[in-house]
Amino acid sequence: MVGVSMLIGVPVGLWAGWRDGWASESLMRVTDVFLAVPQLILALALGQLMAPGLFTAMVALSLTYWPFFARTVHAETRRLRTALFVDALAGIGASTPRILLAHVLPNAAPAILVRATIGMGFTILTAALLGFLGVGAAPPSPDWGLAVSEARQHLPEAWWFPTFPGLAILFLVLGFNLLGDGLRDAADPRLRRSRH
Repeated sequence: MVGVSMLIGVPVGLWAGWRDGWASESLMRVTDVFLAVPQLILALALGQLMAPGLFTAMVALSLTYWPFFARTVHAETRRLRTALFVDALAGIGASTPRILLAHVLPNAAPAILVRATIGMGFTILTAALLGFLGVGAAPPSPDWGLAVSEARQHLPEAWWFPTFPGLAILFLVLGFNLLGDGLRDAADPRLRRSRH
């Protein structure tokens, strides 16, 4: 899901960050509209338009998470396009696709990687919530959110039925968030210097 969001958001952010004009501004305004509406509301709306299932949840989450990548890559591209090495590359006649793909994108990769790892945790949480609400995976597909939802009828006698899927969601989301935080610290030398 995060991979599909990257495939949509990264090219949009690269192109809009490199170009000036109405087309670039229009793309970023569309991105802002997507960001203004909570991801869960958009995912629920898309999930209701399609048949409930795991594929529906994956499509809904992919189509609602791409603006985060677009915004991140747009900011990094805007920052890097005024860098001295980009001016030097343009001065020796490097083409725009070569500058973007071989130089700007690798320099923006740490920010994209951090966004992807943090996005994994958020996407897992949203997918579990969609399953809990009955819009995500349907039986017999395994889903932690669906497991918590179906286990509610056994409370309070069998408290462990909803507890362990809930703990699995908690630890997986926490793990991805900690991984993203660690990658951000490793990728940004200014943060490393400020802690010593």
